Amino acid sequence: MRASAMWIANWEACELNSRTKQDEKEEAYWQSHAPMYDVRNPLAPFAIPIIEQITYHLHSTDHLLEIGAGTGGFTRLLAPYVRRITVIEPSEAMRIQLQNNWQEEHSASLDVLACKWEEAGNISCDVIFAANAFYRMRDMKECIIRMNETACKSVFLIQSIGKPYASPIIVKRGASTEQMERAHLISHILDEIGIVHEFISYPIVRKDGGKHEVALISWNVELNDSTE
Repeated sequence: MRASAMWIANWEACELNSRTKQDEKEEAYWQSHAPMYDVRNPLAPFAIPIIEQITYHLHSTDHLLEIGAGTGGFTRLLAPYVRRITVIEPSEAMRIQLQNNWQEEHSASLDVLACKWEEAGNISCDVIFAANAFYRMRDMKECIIRMNETACKSVFLIQSIGKPYASPIIVKRGASTEQMERAHLISHILDEIGIVHEFISYPIVRKDGGKHEVALISWNVELNDSTE
């Protein structure tokens, strides 16, 4: 099974987690979890080696687009390195926390779009960033192609690896079962499209002491301007 088909098959078969397909269930979840999200066990403050790798490639005049910004943990860390940030965040509860946490002294201007990435209109930017933002995305291949068309310079995707921080993609085919970590499947989809990319895995220790790998998947758009 092609990587892109495996992603879609997992989404279509996902009946146990109603949040995957039902927007109202997803919002209800974040209404109760968003206020304490940055306190309980955030990733951003403990992913500094990954942030440093990303900011090395940013420029002070860049317009950065963040997909699924959540409470803005990563947004605030990236803000000092760019001129403008546009965030896409469909959850009202998360948007409230993001805007409450935003400090006006950030040099970057902030625009917040209340929609899903799939529903956003035509946007142009220099850099796209997203962290663990694709668990509700039905068609990851289409998502990647659009990112490649939207960004002028680079795309940076952070994806946690392994439970409890990220559930794998699982597809049952008759008596057999295929399973793959989301980060690795995203990399395979990029290969399927023909996008040359870099995959670096970082060992991260979280606030609760939990240790796991976090992948940084990135590519230079200018070197990949001819996707299928």
